[in-house]
Parts: sequence; structure tokens; C-alpha cells
Amino acid sequence: IDDLSVKHAGSDTELLADGDMEAYQDIVRATFNWDEWDAAMERSLKLNHFNTFILSMPGLGGGDYHSRREGFLLGHAMGTPEHEAIFAAWCQQVREHLRDKGWLHMAVSYPYDEPHPQDIPFIVSQLQLIKKYFPELKCMIPTNGEAKQELVGLQDYWCTMTSGHKQAFAD
Repeated sequence: IDDLSVKHAGSDTELLADGDMEAYQDIVRATFNWDEWDAAMERSLKLNHFNTFILSMPGLGGGDYHSRREGFLLGHAMGTPEHEAIFAAWCQQVREHLRDKGWLHMAVSYPYDEPHPQDIPFIVSQLQLIKKYFPELKCMIPTNGEAKQELVGLQDYWCTMTSGHKQAFAD
């Protein structure tokens, strides 16, 4: 983020030194109200005996075997420095909250469903971003038996239809 000008309305007084935003990237913070979410999680864990949950992650885009949608955060496309800064801040805050509640080990990301081979580069970019900013988060992508070597090391849980299982890949 660079070359930004911020001034008081009706004034020429510059509020940012040299228009340089690099020094301000660490102040990107969302405000969360966890009250309802925490209550629902506590109820699910206690009454329904959940031991995992899917953590939806904003801005990653996603898709399935029918279609794909690109990721955006606050109007910034995935792959831009602005998107990455916002995503990193979101991950940090959510990770801290889940760790504080003792739920981090139960969280699973499910960013894509049954990808086609042409979707693999997109999925790799999603998983790399997750692993960079939320390395403790487990990732799962259901596959139709055509799992790709490119996902090894990025994906924690392999979920395939047993009728499509490829023993050669598993070996």
C-alpha cells in the first residue's frame, strides 16, 4: 500500500508522512462481537458433542465442480497486497480467539469442493494463503478420487469417495 494522501477536510495538512502506508499495515483490525457465536459453539459442543467444525474464511473465494468464484475482501482481489493484509489481520484475530477458547484444534477449513484439474492452481493459492497466516488451521478438500500431488503438504484431510480411491496415489 503506497502513495496515499490523508488530510483533514478543508485543510492541506497531510496526516501521513510521505504518503507511506507500510508503517500502518499492522493497524488493520476488524472488530468482532463473539457473544452469539461463542454461545452457539458452547451449546453445540456441550449438547451435540461436536469435536470439529468448519471455519468459513472470508475473501478466499471458492467453488465446486460446477463453478468457481474469485476471492475478494473489502473490494480487494485475492493476490493483492491489500487483500493479503486484511486476510492476515483476520486470521490473527480469529486464531487468537479460538486458541483462548480452546477450540483451535477443532477448526477445519473447507475452501473448495471436488475440484476439477483446472482448479488446482487456484486451490493451491488458497491453501498457501491459509498456511501462511493460519498455519494451525486444518484444511480439507473433498476429491472425486483424482487427488493431485500439488495438494500434498497443503491439505490435512483427504476426503474422497471410496469408489474413486486410487491406491497408486495413496502409496
